[in-house]
Amino acid sequence: MNSDKIIKAQLDAYRPNFIEHGDKPQGTFQNNSETQRLRFDRIIRQFRLQEKAYLIHDIGCGTCDLHQYLNDLSIQHRYYGTEIVPEMIEAAKAKFPNIEVKNHDLLKDKDIPLADITLLSGTLNLLAGASEEEWKEFSFELIKKMFEHSRVGISFNVLTSYRTFSDPTLAYFNPSEVFEFCMKNLSRFVLLDHAYPLYEFSVTVFHKEYMRQEFNLPAFEKYLK
Repeated sequence: MNSDKIIKAQLDAYRPNFIEHGDKPQGTFQNNSETQRLRFDRIIRQFRLQEKAYLIHDIGCGTCDLHQYLNDLSIQHRYYGTEIVPEMIEAAKAKFPNIEVKNHDLLKDKDIPLADITLLSGTLNLLAGASEEEWKEFSFELIKKMFEHSRVGISFNVLTSYRTFSDPTLAYFNPSEVFEFCMKNLSRFVLLDHAYPLYEFSVTVFHKEYMRQEFNLPAFEKYLK
């Protein structure tokens, strides 16, 4: 897998599309704001965001629509975005001058901040010329890095192999394979959500240390050693 080649291809796909469509859902290859908000809802719903101002790292943040979504819900949080398209970074900083957005290579950079929660929405959908195997390898490595740089856990969405149509430009994932990867490589505390209208699914993975805090009773101790 050549991650540099894959990232460049992603940049070459997303950048002209954003320049053409601007700061709206179509600018990041999304259909509309309704489906975008539904995706956000599914990746945050397993975390108790109303109880604590978590540091959230948004991977492939675009123009930080997730940050705006959390603000609209009056969810107190600290926000950090990673994005590869310079025009998106400029637009995000113009809208939200008090947040930090940087261009990181999560597979190689050493100065990735340790977040409480790392989120990813829509970033793993577009093949941009990569083969299915190359993209799956790249995606799984990225998911591993997300988990390594999180204290509480991660959540992400991908397109599902259980679909009624196929687009050769898009990446589809088998839910069973993604679930097994997370269980074997990240943590056994995995939740897979396939119960919403879009042809995709969301996965949330928690760190054991966080689960120990959440279930801090003698009855659960033997399960969390």
